[in-house]
Amino acid sequence: MQSTRRRVIGAALLLTVAVIGSLASAAVAADSFKLLQSSVAAQRVPSYSHVVATARCASGTEVVSGGFAAPDRAYAGGGPYTDTIAAFRSGKGRFTVKAQNNGSPGRIYATAYCGALGSISVANDATRLGSRKSGSAKASCPAGRIAISGGFGGEAVGGGRAQMVPYLSRRVGDRAWKVSAENAAFKGEAKLIAYAYCGELPEAPNVVAKDAPVEILSIESISASCAEGSEAISGGFDIATRRGYSAGASVHSSRRKAGGRIWKVSLINGGRDRHGRVFAYCLPSAG
Repeated sequence: MQSTRRRVIGAALLLTVAVIGSLASAAVAADSFKLLQSSVAAQRVPSYSHVVATARCASGTEVVSGGFAAPDRAYAGGGPYTDTIAAFRSGKGRFTVKAQNNGSPGRIYATAYCGALGSISVANDATRLGSRKSGSAKASCPAGRIAISGGFGGEAVGGGRAQMVPYLSRRVGDRAWKVSAENAAFKGEAKLIAYAYCGELPEAPNVVAKDAPVEILSIESISASCAEGSEAISGGFDIATRRGYSAGASVHSSRRKAGGRIWKVSLINGGRDRHGRVFAYCLPSAG
C-alpha cells in the first residue's frame, strides 16, 4: 500500500515538474518571439535643473529606437514642469534623454529598445532657431536604407544649453525622419538637430496612425496599435497646429506599451484646440 502511494506521489511530482518546465519553456519561447527588448534608465529631476538619463543595451544588441517619459509632468500648480529637450542614440548601445525641469521635483525615464536588425547607420540634419521660435529639420537616409526610427537634440550657438521642445517627430516617406520643435530658451539662437536611424530592411515597417482631438488646456494620451503578431519597433507623433506650430503644446511621453504592440504618446496642450496624431512603425514579430 505504501509502495503504491509512493509511486502515485512520485508520478504526481514528475508531472508537476514537467508542467512547470513546459510553462517556463513557453515563457522563454514567447519572449524569444520579440524583435526588441527594453532597457530603462530613470533619473530624479530636482527643481529648476537639467539632467541626463542614458539606457544601455545588452551585449550583442544595439539601439533600434528609443522612448522617453516624464510621467508626473503637470500643467499647473507648481509642476513638475519637466520637458524632454533631447532624445537620441549616443552610441550603438546607448539611448540618451535630456530633460529640463522648471518646477517642483520630478522624474525622467529613458528607454532603449534593443535588438539585432542588421546594420544601422545615422543621418542628421540641423536648422537654426531663434529664441522662442519654432522650426523643422529633416534627416534623410542614403539610397538603399530605410528610416526605422529617429531622434532629436539641440546645440546652443555660442555656448550654453539648447532647449528644444518637440511637437513633431515622425518618419516622412521611407527614408527620412522629420522633427519640429520650439527653441524654449529665453535668449540665444540654437540648432535643432534631427536624427534618422537607417536600417537595411527589405521593406519599410508598416505605419499605423491614430488621430484624436486634443482640447485646449488638457492633458491627453493617444495610442497607435500594431496588428496582432506585430510589434512597434519605433513610433512618432505630430501635435502641430494646422499651420505647423506648437502653440503651447508639448509631448512629455513617447514610448512602447502593451508588450511592444502599442506606441503611446502623452501630451499637454496649453494652447488652442487641435488634432494629435501618433504613429506606430510595425514589423512582424520574430518567430
